[in-house]
Amino acid sequence: MTIRDIDSLRNHLQWAIQIEHTTLPPYLCALYSIKDGHNQEAAEILCSIFMEEMLHMTLAANILNAIGGSPQFDKPDFIAIYPAYLPHSDRSFRVPLEKFSRPVIDTMIKFEKPEAEGATPEDDNYKTLGQFYGAIENGLMQLSKEVGQERLFCGDPGRQILDDSISFGGSGRIIAVTDLGSALEALEEIIEQGEGLDHGSIWDGDRNMFHLEREEVGHFFRLNQIVYGRYYKLGDTPQSGPTGKTFEVDWAAVYNMQANPCSSDYPVGSDVEVAMSLFNKAYSEMLGTMQQAFNGEPERLSTSIGAMMELKNLAVDLMKLPSGDGQTCAGPGFEYVAPEHRVVSNTSHIKISVSKDGPYRIQGGIALNKKEVVCSELDESLTWRKVNVIQTSQNYALCRCGESNNKPFCDGSHNRISFDGTETADIRPTVERQKVIEGENIEGTNIRVKSDHRLCAKAGFCFNRFGNLNQMMPSASDVRIRNQVISMVERCPSGALTYEIEIDNDTYTDYQAVEPDLPTAIGVITNGPLWVTGCIRIERADGQPMEIRNRVTLCRCGHSKNKPFCDGTHNKIDFTD
Repeated sequence: MTIRDIDSLRNHLQWAIQIEHTTLPPYLCALYSIKDGHNQEAAEILCSIFMEEMLHMTLAANILNAIGGSPQFDKPDFIAIYPAYLPHSDRSFRVPLEKFSRPVIDTMIKFEKPEAEGATPEDDNYKTLGQFYGAIENGLMQLSKEVGQERLFCGDPGRQILDDSISFGGSGRIIAVTDLGSALEALEEIIEQGEGLDHGSIWDGDRNMFHLEREEVGHFFRLNQIVYGRYYKLGDTPQSGPTGKTFEVDWAAVYNMQANPCSSDYPVGSDVEVAMSLFNKAYSEMLGTMQQAFNGEPERLSTSIGAMMELKNLAVDLMKLPSGDGQTCAGPGFEYVAPEHRVVSNTSHIKISVSKDGPYRIQGGIALNKKEVVCSELDESLTWRKVNVIQTSQNYALCRCGESNNKPFCDGSHNRISFDGTETADIRPTVERQKVIEGENIEGTNIRVKSDHRLCAKAGFCFNRFGNLNQMMPSASDVRIRNQVISMVERCPSGALTYEIEIDNDTYTDYQAVEPDLPTAIGVITNGPLWVTGCIRIERADGQPMEIRNRVTLCRCGHSKNKPFCDGTHNKIDFTD
């Protein structure tokens, strides 16, 4: 099936996207199956390869868009049924969905194997990825000569994913493709990361994404490091093998995941089937988001990365469930779910879970809005303004460590920096922690303000040019002052400030709490915390539920002394999005 015309070239580039995607679930299953605290070096290697495969898929999509094609992700035949052959390969082996193990790494080494020097490019039944991409390279050069670059590269430049659109963790460059030169450059990036700079070199020209002081080797050699339990160092060659620093590989420190799991193997409504359904919906929705990102909405790619981080959490949840055979645990099957079956409309599914030393897990399709404080000419906090709606998936992960390159979404940086997300907040009910803001002459007013200073996010609504709330309360019998106080309290995002209205029951005076009517949503405050409103359920990392409150601010900078709640530290450290 030689590349003879533009349609044929477009087909091959779509295959390239599918080839890169077919390798992703096997890498993810191996990565997810590694238990926390074990095989850190191996996990970093697998994570770095996964991120680069995502980059390769993006580069292939950029080339396809550049020649007037339309990348397809959200369709049943895009997803392989595992164990699967790589699309259009010579079918010498199949890639499985299995736990981290020596046989799985050996299989990965096979499909990352560099081509032999002088190997003929092959556009079908290829033996190596290098041969397949070599055929695409030849097709691009030949068609550029035959029809001219202007006719060949006829795609909309606005559909290109640009280098500032998304971060793949420093794993390489996103190249905008506009002509033959940039297309060949993108192909070179793909081949070098897989095979190395040339047939005599193991290096790929990039820095290690977890250890920037080290140069990085190609995928084939990177996987060999896991086999040998040793890193390559400068001077090493394909013949020498790795001779650098050693590290431990514990093949037993994994979840014993059932190979190639399938949801149809479990009774409808069983714990495993429900958990697999949730994973498959999230996975399919992520593909739908990628479809949009590569077809005219490039800003949505960051959304898919946030959704991808939540996939890990859902997968690990699965791996903690027994498969039913008495020996293995369940696992993700990466099965396609049609768009009409993905949405969970029941609000009971809306939940935020705090991950141990990791992100906030968001489930249930909660609206995500970017918000900022509107200030006066004197820098007084006056009110809130919605900046824009941030596109999300049904399930996604939001950064908690403050170091993500893809804020507000998690990109796994918490692992790189060894983030300590230990929750230190007082878990007693708010009413037990609050204190009434006292003041002279407060008797006779019909308002009472309460404060819990531990929850203060330093949003600045409790003061203005006329004074602060404490100073205003003694004069709260004045209706103008009282209204101003109420406005201040209701704009407090964290609920550190609340108020009650006096109710006269004839026999005694009582107070009734009043809360502003807020939507069920998450607000990402510019350079600040997450603002959670509408009584959304929040679970601690140990699975215990937190007190359900109308408004909560969650730390996003990673430095709060009252985790998971914000304590205003983001202002002190100049945290920025």
